[in-house]
Amino acid sequence: MKSMGRSVISLIVALVAAILCVQAIAAVGSENEVMRQRIEQFMFQGEMRVAGVQFVARDLLPKFYARGGFDPAWTDRGKIDQLYELADLAFREGLDKRDYMLDTLSSLLPAQGLPQDIANRMDVDLLATEIFIRIGYQLRFGKLDPHKLFKDWNFDRELEAGVDPLKTIQAAIESPSLVEFVARYMERGPLYRRLVQTLAEYRAIERQGGWGEIPAGPAIREGDEGDRVRLLGNRLSVTGDFGSDDDGNPGAVFDRAMKNAVEAFQARHALEADGIAGRKTLAALNVPVGHRIDQLRASLERGRWIFDSYRNTPDFILVNIAAARTTFVRNHEFIWDALVQIGKPYRQTPVFRGQLEYVVINPTWTVPPTILRKDILPRLKEDALAYLRDKDMEVLDRSGNAVEPSSIDWSKVLSGSFPYTLRQRPGPNNALGRIKFIFPNSHFVFLHDTPHRDLFERASRAFSSGCVRVENPFVLAELVLDDPGKWNASTFEQVLARKRTRTVHLAKPLPVFLLYWTAMVTPGGSVQFFDDVYGRDALELEALARPPSIDLPPGKL
Repeated sequence: MKSMGRSVISLIVALVAAILCVQAIAAVGSENEVMRQRIEQFMFQGEMRVAGVQFVARDLLPKFYARGGFDPAWTDRGKIDQLYELADLAFREGLDKRDYMLDTLSSLLPAQGLPQDIANRMDVDLLATEIFIRIGYQLRFGKLDPHKLFKDWNFDRELEAGVDPLKTIQAAIESPSLVEFVARYMERGPLYRRLVQTLAEYRAIERQGGWGEIPAGPAIREGDEGDRVRLLGNRLSVTGDFGSDDDGNPGAVFDRAMKNAVEAFQARHALEADGIAGRKTLAALNVPVGHRIDQLRASLERGRWIFDSYRNTPDFILVNIAAARTTFVRNHEFIWDALVQIGKPYRQTPVFRGQLEYVVINPTWTVPPTILRKDILPRLKEDALAYLRDKDMEVLDRSGNAVEPSSIDWSKVLSGSFPYTLRQRPGPNNALGRIKFIFPNSHFVFLHDTPHRDLFERASRAFSSGCVRVENPFVLAELVLDDPGKWNASTFEQVLARKRTRTVHLAKPLPVFLLYWTAMVTPGGSVQFFDDVYGRDALELEALARPPSIDLPPGKL
């Protein structure tokens, strides 16, 4: 009898277990079915929306769930909570946490665990995947599409060969830490990290009230005393340019230490480093900390745009247009830099990527159509023969044959139908100087020497018609030709002395990056700020403040 009772109890336990198992299987099947229906509804409607949030990953998200058999991806509440930490990471890199719908996600989650209702649970799952894709995409490629901001943009923004974005998403979700996975996957090097660190430092300054303004007045210089000197010391100490006395406060006397601090600040802000806090220096000191934060955020976004190009290109020439400086990079090491002159604000140097193919020593200069029309033809109509003689220019017909200038009625020449080409002969007064660096492009922009060497002494150097004038061009030529036995200072002088045009091709084309950063890090780790000479920061910051795009390119992460 007892044996029969135990058998009945065992049977009941087995039946209950079987029922629970069937219920569990049915529940899983219901989750799959609800998810499948939700995805198909999204695809039919042409948009995805959960709790009022319109999704941006309209191509990637359905593929992700279809590949996984429409199983939920976020079965661990702890992993969903890590999305908040990932959003903090994005914020630290200058992105906007409001783009990630974290408040909406919180409103759908119970205090603990996941929603009991299957439909609500699938909403949470979909929203979590959308949030992760948004954050991952913005950290990887930037929030903005630079092609929409700058028509000349031609840098690569693609996933590297062999990377499957769907597998990457799944691997991230299955990893112990979303933050560590993403940080490791998107390592960008020390210069980017230093910008991130500086952004944190300036945000901390902002939370503490920023820095005080120095009242207008005469220039402050070594030997001065008083309240404005004390305020100057306080301001310089906030950003670490100046130390303090034994009491922890900057002194009220402008001594040698304060002069050194002013010079350091001036060097970091592209000002003449004379150690005198004059009008321009005081204006830079009084720029609000919020403006500097905006510059850092804009520059970090631009850094994300060129991540692939930088990582995959060990050797290149970098021109920072806003800084009016150029740098030569070899094996990702910054080994040389120089001042440059850039395009005037109404003839801006474009942002794009080129391939340096050859250099020309003793170049001629063929006047571009825009410069001919706007600058030279009006002067030719005044006194063509004197102008052409002074500039050592020759006139060529459409077949390239020389034309005697005196045979042309210059008073009747029209800019829209000018049948000639003007070419300046080689020489020290040639507009291109004694050497030019050619990377063929539709903008007719290149690097070159200049006879206007005195302009390199200016703090602001927007003087050209779009090309980039290099301060020490023959040092750059030695670097790009990379054959010191054949091309060095002595051999360049020999070629120059012959006064004949000489073209030298590089053994291998060298990438040239023309970029625009108003905040950047020097190889030594110093953070520099530059004026937004072309007004591009404002355009970018306005775009960053808008809701995220809803047309992410397919296959991106």
